[in-house]
Amino acid sequence: MGGLGVGVPLMLWTHFRLPGAETLSVLSRYTIAPGVAFGYLGLVLILLRCGGGGGFLSRQLAAVGRTALSCYILQNVISIVAFYEWGLRLGPLDSIGTITAWAVISAILMLGASLWLRRFPQGPFELAWKAAVEASFRRRDRTRAEAKDVRQEPGQRHHDDNNDPSGAP
Repeated sequence: MGGLGVGVPLMLWTHFRLPGAETLSVLSRYTIAPGVAFGYLGLVLILLRCGGGGGFLSRQLAAVGRTALSCYILQNVISIVAFYEWGLRLGPLDSIGTITAWAVISAILMLGASLWLRRFPQGPFELAWKAAVEASFRRRDRTRAEAKDVRQEPGQRHHDDNNDPSGAP
């Protein structure tokens, strides 16, 4: 939490362009940012503990966790559409605008993830990834089974053909 105690005042100092803001801006961007990140992490942990792990924020973060790959990809797509020149051209943003954009995009992703998980067990990209991985294993298993059938002698039957574990005809 100490990172927020230092980082937020510096961010406000540079935002309001108080004396020395240019120097503080460079300093805060490249040296204090990791401390602020740990401060945000601590704040999230405190909020989660206050909710007892079963509160609203915990449920929303759990939904994002179950759809992490989809949320990551969608976050980038939303940001590209919102901030690039061929999109909505909302950028570049100052520090407060960046935090506001992050909060709005995060809220959209949390809402979308929880709505998606009402109908499906995982996010869309997670489901596609799982199907692709399982397909390669199914293909490999099928190839092994076919190779085993080819190597088997013509008169010999599978154990499963007569449910006799000895393989006797």
